[in-house]
Amino acid sequence: IENGADIILGDHTHSVQPTKIIKHNGKNVFVAYSPGNYTNIYQEHDGDACILTHTYIDKETKEIIGGAITPMWGYSQANGNYTAIPINTLIKNTDVQDKITTHDLKRAKEVLNIITNTQFGHIINIDQLQTNYYFDKSGYLGKPAPKLVITEELKHGVMYNILKNHSNICFIGDSITAGTVNNGYGWYEPLLSYTEAKTSRVAEGGATIKTILNKKNEIPTDATLYVIAIGTNDVRYRDNTICAMTSEEFITKITELVKFIKNKNVNSEFVFIAPFTSLNDDKNTNLTVSEKNDLMQKYSDALNEYSNKTGATFIDINAAIINTLNKEIVSDYMLDAIHPNSDKGIKLYAELVMRCK
Repeated sequence: IENGADIILGDHTHSVQPTKIIKHNGKNVFVAYSPGNYTNIYQEHDGDACILTHTYIDKETKEIIGGAITPMWGYSQANGNYTAIPINTLIKNTDVQDKITTHDLKRAKEVLNIITNTQFGHIINIDQLQTNYYFDKSGYLGKPAPKLVITEELKHGVMYNILKNHSNICFIGDSITAGTVNNGYGWYEPLLSYTEAKTSRVAEGGATIKTILNKKNEIPTDATLYVIAIGTNDVRYRDNTICAMTSEEFITKITELVKFIKNKNVNSEFVFIAPFTSLNDDKNTNLTVSEKNDLMQKYSDALNEYSNKTGATFIDINAAIINTLNKEIVSDYMLDAIHPNSDKGIKLYAELVMRCK
């Protein structure tokens, strides 16, 4: 780089190493340390992971503007022939799957995790599977959230006109709003496909109503609509240092949050989403399924009553979520017992919110 190189293509390590854009003296430099193997696998050292590298150059300025990788999995047949296959093709192409085993498919998914973690510093979940993963000097460029087609049915839902009538919206919540587990895709993002409103969010993994109050000064005061989806972890965690332990305490804290926002912006409006349900295999709670569901219902009922008294909008999609998942393959929508994936999962949540009347 110091001697003026614009593109550096490394090799020979037999393992995937990072590909990145480095800024040096005001110039972008594309560096691929090693793409891994193509005609060997060395599987004991993850040598069956490899990538194709792509460099993007501005035609006019000749500046390096971005890059991409194509994750590939290498395997060998009994006759000793080696093949490197794009993982997206392997997983989605049934003709290719006819030639491999379920063990191979499992290994290919493991390789995808190895590659994305090596390239971007974190695993990119299978629900974001794509042929190429793009990046620029700031890092990984996630694919757009799925769009929600606004049908006539959805236009009759309570949220359609609410969102339509606001130009500045803040979403507040926990990991489901923050997208902590699905690479940053909040449940609400498909809603934004039909609105040009300015949006912001104050959300983090593991958040409860108490932890949100602890960071209330981070909540923007210029929003006119606040969509709040909190309470799931208050029920699930049962930790009195961070959780509202009863539905009464939950509403007391909700009232405190609303008062804080109203003091900053008297004209602000509120939509409350009932604490999102978790499935029966929820491993992050010590409650029994019935205890958890009963408490979740109490918190939701209390929030509904509070919304009716204060003129806020209340939306509960939990029964609709369970009803849908009882008919479908759960893993098509959920990453675990609580988190929707960044494809069908958040689209389902957003659509069910829009359907509520």
